[in-house]
Amino acid sequence: TYSLVRSDDVLGHRCRQCLVQLAGFKQEFFNHDQNLIRAYTETMIHGTLKIVSDILSSGYDPDGLNEQGPQLLGAIQMVRRLLENVPLTILCSVHDFFQFLNEVARLTISCIRATVGDLDEGWISEACNECLDAWVILADEIQPAYGGESQMKSKLSQSEADQLTQYMKTVAYQIVEIYIATRLEQANLILEEEEEDEIESGFKDWDVYGDQLTCVGTMGRLNPHQSLLYLQRILHEQFERLKAYFTDISRTDHTLIILNEQLHWITLIAGHILADAGKGEQPMIPESLMHLSGSQNFEQDQITSVSRQFLELFRFLSSFGPNTVEASNCSPRLAETLLWFLERWCKSYLLIDENEYGYISPNIAKAFGRSGPSEGQGPHIIDFLIEQMKTNFMLWNADTNVLLQIIQWLNTCGTLPSLKTGLLHSSGFPALVQFVTSNMQQLPEAVHNSLVQTIVTIASGASDITVRQNYFDLIFAMVEGSFTSVLQYPDFAQQFQRVDVMNQVLNALEMCDGLALASQFNNTQAIFTFCSRFFESFLQLMNIYKNVPEVQLQILQLFEDLAGRLDFSNLRAEQKQMLFGVVVEILKSFGSANQGKKRQHSQEEEQDRPYADISTVLVLLFNIMASEFEDFNRQHANTSVISDEPDVAEVVLYGVNIVLPMIDLEMLKIPKLCQEYIRLVTRIIERFPEKLAGLPTELFNNLMSSLDFGISHDIVDINISSLHAVAPLALWVYKQEQSHANADFVKPALKKFMQQLLNMLLFQHLDMLVVDVAGESFLALTCVQRDEYMNTVNQVIAQQSTDVQTRLYHAFQQLDQATPKQLPLSRPVSQGTSGFKEAFLNFLVDVRSVLRIK
Repeated sequence: TYSLVRSDDVLGHRCRQCLVQLAGFKQEFFNHDQNLIRAYTETMIHGTLKIVSDILSSGYDPDGLNEQGPQLLGAIQMVRRLLENVPLTILCSVHDFFQFLNEVARLTISCIRATVGDLDEGWISEACNECLDAWVILADEIQPAYGGESQMKSKLSQSEADQLTQYMKTVAYQIVEIYIATRLEQANLILEEEEEDEIESGFKDWDVYGDQLTCVGTMGRLNPHQSLLYLQRILHEQFERLKAYFTDISRTDHTLIILNEQLHWITLIAGHILADAGKGEQPMIPESLMHLSGSQNFEQDQITSVSRQFLELFRFLSSFGPNTVEASNCSPRLAETLLWFLERWCKSYLLIDENEYGYISPNIAKAFGRSGPSEGQGPHIIDFLIEQMKTNFMLWNADTNVLLQIIQWLNTCGTLPSLKTGLLHSSGFPALVQFVTSNMQQLPEAVHNSLVQTIVTIASGASDITVRQNYFDLIFAMVEGSFTSVLQYPDFAQQFQRVDVMNQVLNALEMCDGLALASQFNNTQAIFTFCSRFFESFLQLMNIYKNVPEVQLQILQLFEDLAGRLDFSNLRAEQKQMLFGVVVEILKSFGSANQGKKRQHSQEEEQDRPYADISTVLVLLFNIMASEFEDFNRQHANTSVISDEPDVAEVVLYGVNIVLPMIDLEMLKIPKLCQEYIRLVTRIIERFPEKLAGLPTELFNNLMSSLDFGISHDIVDINISSLHAVAPLALWVYKQEQSHANADFVKPALKKFMQQLLNMLLFQHLDMLVVDVAGESFLALTCVQRDEYMNTVNQVIAQQSTDVQTRLYHAFQQLDQATPKQLPLSRPVSQGTSGFKEAFLNFLVDVRSVLRIK
C-alpha cells in the first residue's frame, strides 16, 4: 500500500505514521505468542527492507537524501522501533535479518556523510540521530553498561551470538570512523561562517550534540581497539600539525582555525568513548576499555596512551605566557573543550579506587591510580594538573567561559571524595589557594563567586584543623580586603552611585555569597563568624542603594544562601537571633524601598528570572522556616529545653506581611514564582497554625485566598502544595473545638476550600498525583465542616437529572459510611482509617464517570 501512495504527500505521510506505529508493537500485544511475533517480525522486516532499499537506490548524495527526508526519517523510525521491541532471538531467526542490518548500515553511513551539507539540521540530521539510536539498542544488548549483564548469550545460540557480536563490531568501527571523518570535514566549513554557532547560541557542543556523541561513544566501546587506533592516529597527526604551526611563521591563520576546530571535535569524541558523564555519581571506567587495557603491554596500552596524548596536548597549549604571541594564537574554544575532557576523564580514571572493580587493568592502576601496591602515578598527575590550573587561570584571565570551565573542573575534583583527598594531600594545593587569593582581582568579576565557593568547599575537607583554618584565613582576608576597600572608599557617601564603585560593591557581595554557598556542617561557625562582622554594613548598603535593584537583589541573595546553606545545628541561639534580627531589618528596608512601587509586568517577564527580588525573599523566608527543624533531632536528644531560641514564626510572618502586598495575580502567572509563593504559604499554615489568630485580618485573608487560588491552579505541583496545607489547618480547627477554643475565624475559609475541593473532585480534570493529598484534605474537611459538607453535597445532587441523583446519592452514602466522624490528633489524618482510601477511590471512579461524561 505504501509503495502506491508514497508520492502523495498527505497519503504518504499518513501511511508512514501508521507503519511507524505498527513497528512499535510489543510482545504483550501478541500475548507473547512466539509464532505470531515471528510472523509479524518477518513481515515488518521485509517491508522495511524494501523501503530502505528504495531510498538508497535513488543515490547517496545529500540532495537526493534530503528530497526523500520524510521517507528517510519514517523508515529509520520503523527500524528503531523494531529493534527496540522485538526479542533478539526472533530477529536473528528471520532469514533476511543481516541483509536488513546491512541496508540500515549503508543508510546510517550515508546519513552521517550527508550531515556535512545539512547546515540547517533538517531531515538528514534527524534521521542520523535515529540511526545512531537504533544501533545503540543492539550495542546495549551485546555489551551492556558496566555492572549490567548481557542477556544475549542466554537468548541466542553460541554461533548466533558470535555472528551478531562480530557483525556489530564491524559496523561500530565503520560508524565511528565515518563520524570522525565527517566532523573533521565539517571543520573546514568554519571559515565560511561569520561567527561560530556555539558562540551565538551560548550552548556548548557537548550539550547540543550530547545524545549523538553518547551514541558514537557507545559504538566506539563495542570495538575499542580499532576505534581508538584510528582516533590515536588522527590525534597524533593533528597535534603534530598544531606544534608545527607554532614553529613555522609562514603558515596561515586559516590553517590554525581549522586545526583548532578539528582538535575540538577529536577531543569531544574521545571524551565520550573513554568516559561517561556520571551526573550525580562517580562514573566507572567502561568494562570493554578496562579489559582492552589489561590485555596490552604497558607501553602499547591504548587507553593510557591516548589519555597521555590529551594530557600532553593540554600541557603544550598551557605552556605559553599570557602576553606572548603564541598565547594569542591559542583557541579559547579548544581550551574549554580540553578542560571539559579533563573534568570528565578525571572522574573515572584519576586516583581510581581498585576496590570498586571486579577486574582492574594493572596498566590503568599504575598510570593513574593511587600510590601504594600498584605504585600508581595519580598523585603526580594531581600535582601536574594543579600547576596547569594556575597557568590557565592567568593565560585565560580575560575569557570568562574558559575560567568557568576551569572552576567547574576544580569543583568536580572537590566533589568526588578520592579526588578531593588527592587535592588536599598534594603539596601543590596550598600554593593553589595562595595563588587564587593573591590573583583574584586579576580575574573577571563574573567568576569570583563560583571560585570562592569552590576553593572554600575543597579547603573545608582538610582533616587538620590548623591547616583548614589557615586556608580560611587566606580566603577571608581576600574577601575582607575586597569589601573594606570599597566601604573605605574616599567620600563613599558621595561616590556610591558611580558605576565603578557600584560594581565593586556587587563584586564584594558576590564573594561573600560564594562563602555562603560553600557553607556546610564543618565550616558553619567559621563562615558565620566572618560574615556576621559585616551584617551592619550589609544593612547600610541596603539603605544606601534603596533605588538600585541590582545591589538590593545581591544582598537578599546573600541572606537567602546563608539561611539555606548554614548548618543551624552548629549555631548558638544568640547567633541565630543575630541572623534573624538582621534579616528582619533587611526586609524592612526592602519593604520601605518598594512600597507602592509599580512594576512593569511585560518587562519583568522578559527577564531570565522574572521578579527576582520577590522570588528571592520568598525562598529566604522558606529557608528560615526550614532552619527551625534542621536541628530537631539534636534538640530533642537533649533533656533540657532551650528557652531562648529565636521565634522563627515571627520572623517569617513579618517578612510575609512585607512581601505579600507586592504580589498580584499577574505575577502568579509565572509558574516558578507561583510555586515558591504557594510553597511558603503552605508551610506557614502547616507549621504555625496557632499563629493565625494573631495575624492582621487582611494578611490572614490573603493567605487563605492564596490557598484557594492554588487549589484550582492548572499546575499539578501547585495543587498538591496548596492541598498539603488544608488537612493540617482543618486538624488545628478540630483540636481547637475539642478544647473549646475559638476557631470560628477560619471556618469561612474552610467552607470555600470544601467547595473548591468538591468541584475539583467531581467536575474538573483530576491528575492521579493529586488524589492522595486530596483524600487527606477531603477527610479532614468533612469531619470539621460536617454541616457545610452535607449542604454542598445535597446541592450537587439536586442539580442533576433524576436518574443520576439516585446513583450519586448511593455513591455519597457509601463514602460516608467509610468516613470516620472523628479525626486523630496527629497527622496524617487518614492514619488508622482502614477502608477510607479504597472507598474514596471507588467513589471518584463511580461519580466522575457520571458527572464528567455528558
